[in-house]
This record gives sequence, structure tokens and C-alpha cells, in this order.
Amino acid sequence: MSSGFDEFLAGTVSRESANEACPCVLGTRVRFARNLAGTSFPVRAGTERKNEVRKRIFEASKKLPELADAFYFSLEDLSATRRDFLIECRCISPELSGDGAGVVISRNQRIALMVNEEDHLRLQAFAPGNDLGSAWTSAREIEKKLADSLNFAFSEKYGFLTACPTNAGTGLRISVMMHLPGFVMDGQMEKIVRALDAVGLTARGGFGEGSDARGCVFQISNEYTLGISEAETLALMRRWTCDIAEQELAARRRMISRERAQFADRIARAYGNLRYAVSLTSAESTELLSLLRIACDADYFPSGTRECIDELWTEKDRAHIACRAAFRGIVCDEERENLLRAKLFRETLSAVRPPVFPDFLK
Repeated sequence: MSSGFDEFLAGTVSRESANEACPCVLGTRVRFARNLAGTSFPVRAGTERKNEVRKRIFEASKKLPELADAFYFSLEDLSATRRDFLIECRCISPELSGDGAGVVISRNQRIALMVNEEDHLRLQAFAPGNDLGSAWTSAREIEKKLADSLNFAFSEKYGFLTACPTNAGTGLRISVMMHLPGFVMDGQMEKIVRALDAVGLTARGGFGEGSDARGCVFQISNEYTLGISEAETLALMRRWTCDIAEQELAARRRMISRERAQFADRIARAYGNLRYAVSLTSAESTELLSLLRIACDADYFPSGTRECIDELWTEKDRAHIACRAAFRGIVCDEERENLLRAKLFRETLSAVRPPVFPDFLK
């Protein structure tokens, strides 16, 4: 295992990339919540006990071929900016912090084990686009292998025991990151949220509960884990995310058809601002990138542009800018961060052909 953050930083790659079949799905995460039998939940455990749990889980992970060369980080050893970098990578949640907290991250960042967040273990598997099957298979295999070394708390009546009752049962949470500007611009997002709630699903901001839906990115996930099987949860998520994606693309087509010239103007201005701005905030660049992403799906940009946009989506965030700068020996305050972000966009988009629109004066 490696604990070198600079090595992790140098090898970090964007995990979010949609596929042609479902372009509005950025990525998928499958997560299992598990606790060690006979051990207090993290909220009731002292530092010494949490350190023991972290050691046990890290030792168990070393036995897995998938995590043989993984990165190991103790959260108390990381600066706030480095911790935020891991949050922006979605390797850890905003709630993971303090003494005894830790994370194991595979080299390809497809597996991340959070230790001593709300539960002793939050096992996460990631896949690009809407590949729920791949993320599910990876998470299930890792969970079974860890169970050979760790005795997970389990009740015949309630299933796997968790700190929060809403995670008991299977302990399974499937989350799909979706880019839904069509619904937002068409004023339909509230209706979608109500429909999801009626079937036991929920829509949150991109970083989970309590976060904002910046750039029209929402995290769709299952609300319940008790009284529903893993297979039923997987099927429910597949059915609804596919249906939402289909409706989202239809909403975009209606919007573009209804406001063709106005929409094209917004895209052109977004591209111009990102391509030539000298200073950009994270919030501003997120909203502008959202517009460029719609334009990619509307074929205003050449093929391959969306992959570039998706990489910028994470690289533009505050901690990514600051950590990349520190890696090069640059101290980054807010003003310099905005300058560096704009420089990143200018350099990256210089290789992207400007959007091409029809002649609206014909």
C-alpha cells in the first residue's frame, strides 16, 4: 500500500465519462455499508477504538489482489485542501473526517473504502456512465472477500446492522450521477423529484445529501435498504434511470427546437467565456460547462469533445486547482485560483473546435 498523496495526485484521472447510449449519465456508484460485529459504531467509539477498526480494515484490504497496490490515507494526516480533493474525486464523502477516519483507494479509483464515517466501512465501487452492472459486480466481489477476514454485524431479522436505520438490511446504496438541464430549464425537475420519491428513490445534489445541484447535476439513488432485496434495488435503479435519461433527452430536443437561435447564442457565449476568460470562479465555470455539455449532445461540437468537457468538470473544482498548483510549488489564494482555472480552460479548449450552428437568417 502507498500513502503518498503526491503520487496519488500525479496519477489522478477523471472517472466521470458518459457513453453514447446514455449521454446524460456521468457515472455510477454502488456502495455497501458494513460494521464490525461486537464493536461500537463510530459515533460512540473513542479514538483508540476507531484506530483499531481502521487497522483491521486496512489489514484485511491488503489481502485483496484488487487493492494490493492501493493508496492508504489517514484523514487526520491530510490538510483540509487535500481532503477536499478526495471529496471532489468522490472517493470520500464530506462527512469523513477526524481521528480514526481513513480511506483506501485503488490505483484506477474504481474502488474506495471509507473507514469510520457513519459506519465502520463504506465500500464503494465506481463505473463510468450508466454501467450499473460493472459497479455492482466489483462491489459485490470486494464485499465477499472482505467478509472472509472481517465479521460483519448481521441480524437474521434486520439484515446488516448500520448506525442509521435507513441503511439497515442490505446496506446497499446505488447512486447515478445525471446531468439534467433539460428538466431544469423546462421547469420539470420538481415533478421528477416527486415521481422518484413515490417509488422509493431520491434526487440530491452532486455531492449527496444537503449539496446543491450545481450545473444541473443530480445524484439519483435508492432511499430504502430494508425490506427490498439487492436484485430488486438494482432493477429499480436501472429502470428509472433509463426512463429519466430518455425523458431528459426528449426535454432537451423540445427546448432546442423551441428556442434554436437563443439556445445557440447561449452556447456560443459560454464557449467564448470559457475559451478566453482571464479569471473564472468554480460556480461560473460549472454553469458554463453545463451548457457546453448539452451542445455536445446536440452535435454542435465534433465527436470526442464531451470527453474533454467531462474531464474539465472535476479538474475545475477548487481543491483540484489548489492541489495541482501546490504540486508545482505554487501557493494558491482565491484570486490565483480563479486565474489558474481560466488558464486551464484556455489551454484545454484551444484544441476544441468552436461550436458550429445553422444559419438562422435563411
